[in-house]
Amino acid sequence: MFCHHCGSQIADDAKTCIHCGAATVPRGAAPSAAPSGMVFCRLCGSQIAAEAYVCVHCGAKVGGALDPLERALFPEQGRSWVITLLLAIFFGTFGLHRFYVGKIGTGILQLITLGGFGIWWIIDVIRIVLGGFDDAEGRPLAK
Repeated sequence: MFCHHCGSQIADDAKTCIHCGAATVPRGAAPSAAPSGMVFCRLCGSQIAAEAYVCVHCGAKVGGALDPLERALFPEQGRSWVITLLLAIFFGTFGLHRFYVGKIGTGILQLITLGGFGIWWIIDVIRIVLGGFDDAEGRPLAK
């Protein structure tokens, strides 16, 4: 079990944490509410800032805020139409746009054939511009 105050590992039957002296939460009981602006790490149970990207105690990625780059590349409503188009235009012969939308297999084929000898690449750019290009889950690209 882990201390909900400092995140240190403690014995399962401990009443207080030997590292910080805080009272432990009995097994099966829900931890007390975290102070404002704080949440508990789901992996180690330590308190971390609500906007944290990774837990500072165990290094696990937490489900809170996304890294700004990750948020830009993978918006919640689907893959970005603009990023896909730019990747297709500048790196389409290497299939980078297909890797971005999750189509790994066809991305590898485009990489090996240099965009289907240029033909497949041009077709992909046209499909992206016209809105007929989907990601690996079949979702349309987000504009």
